[in-house]
Amino acid sequence: MAAFVISACVEEAPQMGTPEFPECVEVTVESGEQFVLKFDANLDCKVSVPENTFQWFWIQDGTFKQLEKSFKSGSNEVVIGVSPVEEFDTNRSCEVTLVMGGQEQVIARLVRFAKNATHTVYAAKVEN
Repeated sequence: MAAFVISACVEEAPQMGTPEFPECVEVTVESGEQFVLKFDANLDCKVSVPENTFQWFWIQDGTFKQLEKSFKSGSNEVVIGVSPVEEFDTNRSCEVTLVMGGQEQVIARLVRFAKNATHTVYAAKVEN
């Protein structure tokens, strides 16, 4: 009888549910820009950027630069910072990943194109 009373009072853990991921967006960003990514999450979640892109892209949380940030379920927004350093040789890209319910999915792809280098050529006049 005592075992029945104890087992009857134990609550079952709530089931997590199936994560519903937003569609992936593809965005071109400029040097020094901040991109605000708005998304809805039906479960508590975490947003991250790859460590190997942290020099050029990061999650901006106030004055802090982070690789990841946690969010509660509902409507959320995350600010992705972009390095102000302009480059002339390499395009930079970043995939923003949402982890929810033990699954992960890319929800944004950001691309920062290299600047075009311009050169001015002047004709020389040779005098003898």
